[in-house]
Amino acid sequence: MASDTQRIITLEGQVRKLLATVAAFQGQPADATLSVPHNDSWIFEDNVDATHAANLRYIISKNITRVVSARLSIFMAAYRTYNNFSATTTSGETGHTHNHSHDMFAWNSNGAAPGASSDWTDGLSQHISFASTANPPTLLETALKSTASSGHTHPVAVTSFLGVTEGTTAAGVTVAFDGVDATAALGGPFNADVIELDVRRFIGTTQGVKHTIAMQPSGNGRIEAHLRLGVYVSAAQVL
Repeated sequence: MASDTQRIITLEGQVRKLLATVAAFQGQPADATLSVPHNDSWIFEDNVDATHAANLRYIISKNITRVVSARLSIFMAAYRTYNNFSATTTSGETGHTHNHSHDMFAWNSNGAAPGASSDWTDGLSQHISFASTANPPTLLETALKSTASSGHTHPVAVTSFLGVTEGTTAAGVTVAFDGVDATAALGGPFNADVIELDVRRFIGTTQGVKHTIAMQPSGNGRIEAHLRLGVYVSAAQVL
């Protein structure tokens, strides 16, 4: 019959084998610091529009031995500004001018071009003298052409003050990982909040470089994003 000490030793061996089996299924490296992965969180929040994406940037540090999970949450929010403006005119127009001229033309009612120089005029005073000629046209028609230009100013008082103003909410959001679009594969574009979306197969895991998740809406809005990475960290490496 085995002694208590022998039974304890046997039990410890069985437990170690069980833990090793579980670790193998989890992808746990032999030098991991814990039997469960660590959680790394990366957060991004900013205004966005159709040409400026929400770029969540993250780095896989050199002491990470394996990334076993990646969850991305995207919260759609309204575009937000922190300044308000009020503008009013302080008085009437100043320096207001209109420079213009008028040209008047006369011609015979039958449409024929006048024969003598006295039959064709291009000024008001000449047009008036036209009617006193010996042989005026039976019907005098006139056309008025005018050109105008103006230059003036309106004094305006502008006041800026702090205050939150919100606009439209982000919608039609596409998602790309290090420049590679994965929107369709993830079920997007997204018009509502996405919670804990599994993006493990899309994220970049090269160590020591900047990786970017670009979330691009179709118009103005604000995106609040949270990336959660489940990673194993080597016990032999120190940050």
